[in-house]
Amino acid sequence: MAADDETLGKVPDHLPADQTHTITMAGTGDSQARTAETMGQELTLSQWSVSGQGDGPDTPPPAGAVGYVLRQQIGSGGFGEVWEAVQSSLGRVVAIKKLKGGRFDVVSEKSQEQLQMEAAFRQEALTTANLEHPNIVPVHDLGMDENKQPLLAMKLIRGVPWNELIAKEFKAVEPEAFLAHHLPILMDVGNAVAFAHSKGVVHRDLKPHQVVIGRFGEVMLMDWGLAVNVEVEGLVPEEILKWAPARSEASSPSGTPAYMAPEQTLESAARIGTWTDVYLLGAILYELLTGRAPHFGQSSREAFEHAASGLLQDPRGAVDRREVPDELSAIAMRALAAKPEERTPSALEFVKELKGYLSGAGKRRDSLQLAENAEATINNTDADYKALSMAMADLGRAAGLWQGNPELPRLRERALTKYTRQAMANGDLHLAKQQAERIENEAASGELIAEVEELLAAQSRIRTQRRMAIAASLVLLAVV
Repeated sequence: MAADDETLGKVPDHLPADQTHTITMAGTGDSQARTAETMGQELTLSQWSVSGQGDGPDTPPPAGAVGYVLRQQIGSGGFGEVWEAVQSSLGRVVAIKKLKGGRFDVVSEKSQEQLQMEAAFRQEALTTANLEHPNIVPVHDLGMDENKQPLLAMKLIRGVPWNELIAKEFKAVEPEAFLAHHLPILMDVGNAVAFAHSKGVVHRDLKPHQVVIGRFGEVMLMDWGLAVNVEVEGLVPEEILKWAPARSEASSPSGTPAYMAPEQTLESAARIGTWTDVYLLGAILYELLTGRAPHFGQSSREAFEHAASGLLQDPRGAVDRREVPDELSAIAMRALAAKPEERTPSALEFVKELKGYLSGAGKRRDSLQLAENAEATINNTDADYKALSMAMADLGRAAGLWQGNPELPRLRERALTKYTRQAMANGDLHLAKQQAERIENEAASGELIAEVEELLAAQSRIRTQRRMAIAASLVLLAVV
């Protein structure tokens, strides 16, 4: 249950264009939280029975309750809310996740909707608790209050949601520095996802809104409310984490329209797999490159239809006046392939590709590609001044990415030589001399400069002869 969940029975038309809300087929409705009544209360959290999956939310709590004092509400969603609280026994500050105040009246017999909500709450809590990883929020306790409403105690992360950090820095920070800051965060998220996959768990709702960046750089992936368990190659069925529901039991369509993989838009979750989370990681990378999620529209319905189509614009063409590294664009588009079998093989491989880029391997590949593009232009017999200038610009960018690119000296000399000879052929001799002087090879430069100066001398002689001829003609005319 995400803090920004929009729990609806269909894909909504009314949600804003940012499409950050999660949609799921389970549950309807909402209510106001009675925060004033709850603040300062001490909750009695009785340990929920976890002896087997058959234990329902009505399992009688054992003795030995643990108390929590609520301080203030810090998050709210479709049917859940998160509170800052103090664990009385240890005196530590924690986060308490609970159903919204007033969501259900206290009755002797619970409704089917209430039972479903509590079961989903319990599944999420147990799934998260069994995914112990440095980048997954730790769970401390699971239980019920005095009204037998489910409560989850977990580590309180003081920080900022990643989506807010991205929005703040995307235009304010230079692109290279922006990526240097945020790509390692994405790698941490990818590592957490890869760990979950090793347990047979797929998140299904990865997006920057689900990640909190702590004050000291901690990266925490939150909210496993849409998680499902799937078969994973190399894992025997007994090793798969069974607290998350199986695909056959999972709701669908489910996810966030702006990020969803095509298979998430289907009426059945049968095609969901680890490849779905790979797509969602690619969608986050797409947002880091372009400033927006891959599926866009004026409403969630439009974004949902865009996701279902499987069609995407390359990040390099999706943003104006911002350089998108070719290698990162390629990494994103591989992960975002419409067909699961064509995507990056795993979350670990996705992280490996990002690591290669940050270590310089990606920049070297980009540099070589730019050099190759420049050489193709140089080899084109129809290349004019503009095309050759663009080739020189590509070589400059290639040098910025990798100063030691061995192709650059040769191609730079070829480009300047061709530019010089074209200027000579066009009679732009002063331009030709300027280009020849830029060639670093002194022998080649000197030879071209000599040719240009010879042409300049010939041009000067012709002009002198013309001036003399004109003067003679004027004298002859005056005599006549």
